[in-house]
Amino acid sequence: MFKNLRINERLKKGFTMVALIASIAGAVGAIMMVVIMMQYKSALTNYGFSQGDIGKAMIVFADARSATRGVIGYNDDALTEQLMATHDEKKAKFEDYWKTVEETVVSKEEKELYDKATDLVNQYWEEEAKAIEIGKSTDDEESLKAQQMMTDTVSPLYEEVYATIAELLNVNVNEGNSLNSRLSVMSLIFLIVIIGVILAALWQATRMGNSIAKGISEPIGALGDRFKTFAKGNLSDPFPEVDTQDEIAEMIDVAKEMADSLSLVIADSGKHLADMASGNYDIKTTCPEVYQGDFEKLLLSMRNMKDQMIQTIRSIEDASS
Repeated sequence: MFKNLRINERLKKGFTMVALIASIAGAVGAIMMVVIMMQYKSALTNYGFSQGDIGKAMIVFADARSATRGVIGYNDDALTEQLMATHDEKKAKFEDYWKTVEETVVSKEEKELYDKATDLVNQYWEEEAKAIEIGKSTDDEESLKAQQMMTDTVSPLYEEVYATIAELLNVNVNEGNSLNSRLSVMSLIFLIVIIGVILAALWQATRMGNSIAKGISEPIGALGDRFKTFAKGNLSDPFPEVDTQDEIAEMIDVAKEMADSLSLVIADSGKHLADMASGNYDIKTTCPEVYQGDFEKLLLSMRNMKDQMIQTIRSIEDASS
């Protein structure tokens, strides 16, 4: 994919791609961390904190029941009034905790248990209110009647409410433990994915680096070896072939042109010297375009040599005649 690019562009794009892959690995890791954090936050809210709220609701519900028993059992008006205030306070706290629990109910089973417990609690408050109304009297007969209502109706409701809330708490704990297990597995999977992406990024970066380095070092090395033989006068051996269009390809093309020009110069000047050695001075180069730069001096020297030889021959002929 980089064959038709210049070396500097090849290096820029290679480093850019490596940086992009590394950025993708970092982004994947960041996204996974955010997902895990949100899941843990949800777990704390819906299970950790919720279990505490359910537990506190159970405690104040039991305290409210104890206060109710006191209201019915004691005949002292001041004490009864104090216990009634305690009952109302605990009931209000229960209602607050119970509303908070409702906000953290997420599963179908939890919802069903919550609704069931709510219905039972409402029935309990109604029956309890009836027993309190009767039991507040200082009359022993009324007090006994209220106590019997507590035993026959209110206490069974209390036990059922408490058992249902306890079951809700157990379900909440079990689902919280299940979610914790899933989060642990998810964290492990995310860790493996992140490590996999990092390893893939390293592999791709290494692969690209090796490819770019090989595409530069191998042709330069081959060209350097060819230049060594070129410096020793070997103009006929071929130069290395490359399938790129970069600076190295241009260097090889220039070297080929240089070898071809030298071969032409050597062949042409050799022919001139051979002709003059055989007495043929009527010579003219067929490739004057190759005699450029310092090669032009060689062409001028051969021409001067030819002129001097012609003058010498004429002098000898004139002396002979």
